[in-house]
Amino acid sequence: MSEDLWAVDFYDDLMCTIPIGTLHFGQTWAGETKTKVLYMRSKENGDIMNISYTINRDDVKITGPTDLPRETVGKVEVAWSPDKDSIGINTNIEISAVLVS
Repeated sequence: MSEDLWAVDFYDDLMCTIPIGTLHFGQTWAGETKTKVLYMRSKENGDIMNISYTINRDDVKITGPTDLPRETVGKVEVAWSPDKDSIGINTNIEISAVLVS
């Protein structure tokens, strides 16, 4: 079984004109939940199936599509709910999927 990188880009807008490199939550207070919406577009020539989202923090939740047909845009929501001991967030999101060509 080979593991290849999935060619996907993330954007700040539905039309996919404003790329996102880093997701900023700004100032977020303990007990508050701040949600960011971003959009992903695959650059692959096939459908993307079985998409899974992983992050190593309990205070961050990610929801998004599990399948992404070719030439479509998927909405992804990232929600951060810091507790009183949080001093910031610096982490990575891992997204894996199966390409069906």
